[in-house]
Amino acid sequence: MMCHMTTCSRMYSFVWVAFCIISISAAAEKDSSCVTPNGEIATCVPIDSCSPIKGAIRYLNKDAVEFARNSQCGYDDTPLVCCGSTGSMSKITTARTSARTTARPTARTTARTTARTTARATASMTITTMTATRRLTKVPTTIPAPHNKVLTEVNPLLGRNNLLDQTFCGIQSDDIPIQAGKYTMVREFPWMVSLKYTRNDGSFGGLRCTGTLINKRYVLTAAECLNIPGLDLTGVRMGKWNYSDLYDCYPQAKNKLICVVPIDVPIEEKVAHPYYHKGHNDNNIALLRLTEDVEYDDFIRPICLPPINISRPKSGTIMETSGWNIHVIGSQWGIKLKGKVSIIDDQYCDPNFIHTHPNSACIGSVEESSDICIDNSGSPLMKRYNVKADTKELVRWYQEGIVYTGLGCNGFHASYTRVSKHLDWILSNMRK
Repeated sequence: MMCHMTTCSRMYSFVWVAFCIISISAAAEKDSSCVTPNGEIATCVPIDSCSPIKGAIRYLNKDAVEFARNSQCGYDDTPLVCCGSTGSMSKITTARTSARTTARPTARTTARTTARTTARATASMTITTMTATRRLTKVPTTIPAPHNKVLTEVNPLLGRNNLLDQTFCGIQSDDIPIQAGKYTMVREFPWMVSLKYTRNDGSFGGLRCTGTLINKRYVLTAAECLNIPGLDLTGVRMGKWNYSDLYDCYPQAKNKLICVVPIDVPIEEKVAHPYYHKGHNDNNIALLRLTEDVEYDDFIRPICLPPINISRPKSGTIMETSGWNIHVIGSQWGIKLKGKVSIIDDQYCDPNFIHTHPNSACIGSVEESSDICIDNSGSPLMKRYNVKADTKELVRWYQEGIVYTGLGCNGFHASYTRVSKHLDWILSNMRK
């Protein structure tokens, strides 16, 4: 089967979860005995622990997917399957996956959802899986004007070209409440992306840095993320919330879950600021151009960039940051977390750790986020503003900066690159 790398990844994950229908009344417990569709006595385990079924559904074979669906034996934070010695019916000897001629879906196809229900249970839960172009919550078609005076200042650079989407940017789903805490909600901060790396031998090198989507084709991150010894930055992953799970689910209604499949997009071009100074971290900013446009939905949206003439935040200004490589005492790794930070006068930053520059500034954790340690680069420094749209008021997020160095780690402060001071460079290096 020939297909685009990004599309293949989405299709594989999509089929993996498409059969997951939870039969509450007939559900077995994890690690309990069960009988496979072949009549084999086996054990009820999470699907990602069952190699025979995982391998069988990998190539989208209809019979293998049906076998996996019939093998379902319960749900325990993840679908459970009765895992025997094979992932297909015993009478099937050959899976003719190579002869398939299914039309190739792309990231630009119309939104598709798959919802399957079970007829053998009166009380059931339906899991709906969504591909890259899932559902999009309606947002205003006109650009709302922020209440905050400083954001209404004229920015000629934004009018020079139309590369920054000011209609969708910075607006989350309208049912996400503003709440305190360290854990984000599944659809919170949908502009967050993880950077994917490849080792010199071609193997997967991990997810090391963070970035933010600023339009359908570009991601903003730290320049230092482009040069990690032994690793090549090759792609981004977006639409992801918890890396401890294969896919992210959230309740939509009673007995119904929406499960979301993230997308991986290769990088076409990497542009670091020409005056980036690694030793002092001056101009620590970079642009990543993706190989294709991404479609916006509730889980993938851009963040707004500030006007070029916005004033530098005053000392004590509270902002927020977010990321996956954030450690909170007693928390689970892999969930997208958030924390409040405060702008600090340069004179109070540790001179042995922080080098301040007119285009950067210093931040530190506030008391309620004092147990947070951010140890990866590229996380956004964000501030929200109330905006009016039609007859209701929304919250729109702007990216003040790009965080680098270890915020809160071992009691240190951190620096961030001011985005507004680099807006001219950003727009000059973007193209349609």
